[in-house]
Amino acid sequence: MNGNENVIYKLSKFAFICSVIGVILIGVLPPLGAAGIAVPLTLKKKNAQVPENAKLYNKYSLILGVVSLIMFVVDIVIALVIIKISK
Repeated sequence: MNGNENVIYKLSKFAFICSVIGVILIGVLPPLGAAGIAVPLTLKKKNAQVPENAKLYNKYSLILGVVSLIMFVVDIVIALVIIKISK
């Protein structure tokens, strides 16, 4: 693995970890989900040569990032319903 592949692998792993943490926290921190989405999309847009071992991280981080952002919206809706009920 050369230097560029190593950096891309580390970015992919970082995005995956952010996405997993975003899902674990039930979408409370949307920047984690956004980071999980941004890295794979940026690598795809720039036509980066992604190593085989990082492609799986990119795939899952994109999926989990979207799930995390959807959970954030659900959290906001639940909070608004609870506020409305408590008044």
